[in-house]
Amino acid sequence: MSLIDSLLNPNTPTFLFGCTPPSSSLAPSKVSAICKKFVERGRVLAVDGFIVYDVQDESSRTTDKRPFPFRTLHDSSWYAGLVTSESGKSCVVYKAAPCCERFDDWLSDCVQKDGHTALTIVGAPSSTSVHPGPSTKAACRRVVPYKGVHFGCVCIAERHVKHRCEHEILIKKMEWGAEWFITQGIYDPNPMIAVIKDYSRKCRELKITPKKIILTFTPCGRRKTMSFIKWLGMQVPEDVERRMFGCLASETNDDTTKEHEAEAVAAAAAAAMAAAAASPTTKRKFLKKKTKKIKTPVEISCEIMCENLKAILDETSTCGVPLGINVESVSGYRDEIDATHDLFRQLQTIMLNHAGVPWVVKWHPLDVSARRRDQELMAGGVGSVGRGGKSGSSGGSGWGKWTKNILVACGVCSFGVALYSACDAGSSVGSRARDSTMAAALGVLCLSQTKNNL
Repeated sequence: MSLIDSLLNPNTPTFLFGCTPPSSSLAPSKVSAICKKFVERGRVLAVDGFIVYDVQDESSRTTDKRPFPFRTLHDSSWYAGLVTSESGKSCVVYKAAPCCERFDDWLSDCVQKDGHTALTIVGAPSSTSVHPGPSTKAACRRVVPYKGVHFGCVCIAERHVKHRCEHEILIKKMEWGAEWFITQGIYDPNPMIAVIKDYSRKCRELKITPKKIILTFTPCGRRKTMSFIKWLGMQVPEDVERRMFGCLASETNDDTTKEHEAEAVAAAAAAAMAAAAASPTTKRKFLKKKTKKIKTPVEISCEIMCENLKAILDETSTCGVPLGINVESVSGYRDEIDATHDLFRQLQTIMLNHAGVPWVVKWHPLDVSARRRDQELMAGGVGSVGRGGKSGSSGGSGWGKWTKNILVACGVCSFGVALYSACDAGSSVGSRARDSTMAAALGVLCLSQTKNNL
């Protein structure tokens, strides 16, 4: 089943894994290496495809300081092409259309050059600012004429809390041609449950079939990451935040989670040892008993994500709205990135078990894409990066150069043997003629093959 088939099929859940393009300041070889590492690690995940986000500054949306500094990234369509070439799986390409001055050119390249068929059109960060690109509605209209290309839009449950209108916005985007919706990270399931129920009710009133909603989940292990999550507009209840970071002794907003965890474990162990010292029997029991591992904030956040998914599934099971899963990391911290892989497996298990029927994950080999074959013929695996920015080197591949060098060496040696055989006085005339002829023929053959291997 292709990515598009999965997104449009209401009878099966869709499983996606999100990523952002690397910094535009990185060289093509580095970008290629990052993409390869991302794909290789995620190859064991049973995903239908990937999401490649289009990250914008968004400073116009809020006056609060951005927790992580904004960096210009490579183009989402171009990087998604690398991911597809490396993984063999299609991507949902995000694009903030109002922020793209040459949206029509970008769209043409995205479809015709990079070969994408699944897009998600995102609106402007703020409706109060002037943007150079088309509106969300206009951008959607421009995608429609492309045959074989499908698109979706975003679903922001937080808007439903204030205005109770997100379900109406989804219906409006369906009229523009949207065929799926992808949410922000969900830390509070209640707004999402309300959206799904109201959306289902409205679809029944209009006698239309609801589109699939992809639920996004984002692990968090640091207060700084949590600040960024809230800065992005995700709603995080206070009790959830207290539950996640209650295990940390320090209330400072820094990146020393592991240090705090170690301090907490050491303090608990010291207290237990002090209590055990009063009684030999208690001490023996303490030494035999394993110290209970204190859960880290990122592990607790994954527990909360799983609870949120279960709540959404239980509350909306009769709504008839097809759902899917997307997992993303909004930071570059190793433990939070690691958590996305574990969380994806947990959420996928919950989603499939909720269907109430036996299931199994299968694997199968994928054909090497034409784009990847072209890249392998270029030096370093990447040639011109096009809209990605800089250009890479070109020429024969490393293996081709080694083959050429070996064949040239064999050819030279063969001609040397031929010359020696012709001048060997200790051999008969017939032997010298035979040996020199065979060696010369081998030399000609080796040198002729150098051309075929380039």
